[in-house]
Amino acid sequence: MPKLRIAFVLAAIVLLTWSVSQSGLLRAEGNEPLYIVLVDRHATSMSEENRNLAVSFVGLLSALREDQSIGFLTADSEGAVGPAVSGSAEHKSAYKEIVSRIEDSASVRTADLSASLSYAHELMKFEGAGEGSTVYVMSGGDLEGESPAEAYPLGETINAFNREGWQVVSIALPGSSTYAKDFTRTVSGGTGGDVFPLSTPEELKVIADNILSVDAKGSLFEIGQDELAPNDVFTASLEIAPSTTESSLVFFKQGAAGSLSLQNPSGVEASEGDRALVGVVETAHVVIWTLIDPVPGEWTVDVRGGDGFISAWHYPKNKLDLNLVSYDTIPFDQSTEFVAYVSDGHERVHVPDGEMRATIIDSEGKTFTYELNDNGELGDAVPGDAYYSTTVPPLGSEGEYTIDLELHWPQHEHNISTQKSVMAQAFPVLDVNLGHTEALVPGDRVVIGSAEVKVNGQPYPIPTSVLSADISSESGESVIELIPQELLNTGHAWAFDIVFTPGDKEFHTVLFQLNMQYAARDYNFATDSAVLSSFAAR
Repeated sequence: MPKLRIAFVLAAIVLLTWSVSQSGLLRAEGNEPLYIVLVDRHATSMSEENRNLAVSFVGLLSALREDQSIGFLTADSEGAVGPAVSGSAEHKSAYKEIVSRIEDSASVRTADLSASLSYAHELMKFEGAGEGSTVYVMSGGDLEGESPAEAYPLGETINAFNREGWQVVSIALPGSSTYAKDFTRTVSGGTGGDVFPLSTPEELKVIADNILSVDAKGSLFEIGQDELAPNDVFTASLEIAPSTTESSLVFFKQGAAGSLSLQNPSGVEASEGDRALVGVVETAHVVIWTLIDPVPGEWTVDVRGGDGFISAWHYPKNKLDLNLVSYDTIPFDQSTEFVAYVSDGHERVHVPDGEMRATIIDSEGKTFTYELNDNGELGDAVPGDAYYSTTVPPLGSEGEYTIDLELHWPQHEHNISTQKSVMAQAFPVLDVNLGHTEALVPGDRVVIGSAEVKVNGQPYPIPTSVLSADISSESGESVIELIPQELLNTGHAWAFDIVFTPGDKEFHTVLFQLNMQYAARDYNFATDSAVLSSFAAR
């Protein structure tokens, strides 16, 4: 048995005692996802740039996977570092340890990545890693000599990952090793993971977007970018909106960035240790500043000196949530009222300087945008009640639509958004035909018309109790009845005679309504009002 295989088998045996004996190592709780970074130190040994890229990725992952458990492994050693919750003191210690291992990776020989991945699987099993857990395999470089013999069947390891709902994401560092390329392509493809090339700062941005997208945390907003020479100054500004609880500034840079500074809206420079600036990550290609409860307004970033391309990005977190009050199914051929509100925790709040809008996206990608208001206009019932509303015209066709709800602060050039899918379909409609509306005789009971319930033009029987007629007149003595023309299926009918008995010589206003359950929701349909007359004909 090869020495390397023996080492990993022994490591798996002592894994239980290892975790118990290590103080400060935090176990994944409640089947939460666990993230393991597996570093091929042979790849990082190939060049200083490979080491810089690897450390930059570790710093980026640690910052974006905030409050999540992260552990580290190196392919040439059975000793794990962590896992620990990102942001904790234990994670900071683990981060320093893995950075030290990466930087001290000169002349490391090629290791068996299959054995390392199998060990990562055992570690995740023991830690109780939940569905969605991921191993990031960072490999690449050039191969010297023969490929290492695989101590563990790779197919079995891939199947084991799939059974748990875990995946392998590969980070391909510069190099042309066929062994590393084949390995990463096989394990990532076999578990549904991606392969990300990593040779430039721009590719770190792609990885950052993927992490945020997978976690449904939004995306990075660009502040600015430039190509710097040693004596250049790069200045950019960003608007931080009210109710922002945390804001991360992320810089991707090609070379040495010189000095970076940040000023708040009052022109005061923020520095590490300030109340607002609580987190700083600095690597060769990524710098991340984290602000807690920042003052709203315009902040300014200055980068002085440097060498090469730099881009600045903003990733805000807001304590406000958007809530769209809408059914999952709506009529495609009727106007629909959209109602939304903003919540701070469980409390509905009014945002006086914000604007609410809803964009409807159909299956072909066509968009229609509508402004919602809280002014008692255009479908809003009560002004100032913190419910934003509008009436949307008929969508015109059946199918699935995406509703993109957005709260926008124009003065801060900032927005938060949420999405919901709705299904537009045909709903029951009431077709009323009044043939006799004038010169009705008080006290005479007479059929004045008919009402039919249809869906997509076809008869639709309903319980007779869900159809009603409201009538008003000065005397209040008139009577209107809806008599089924034919009863079907225990008290259901779709066609009704409208029978009217006037109480006096006067005008009468009548309205017909459906109030029922349809498509797993409450549904109301009302006709336009009509006027009946029981005055004698002239």
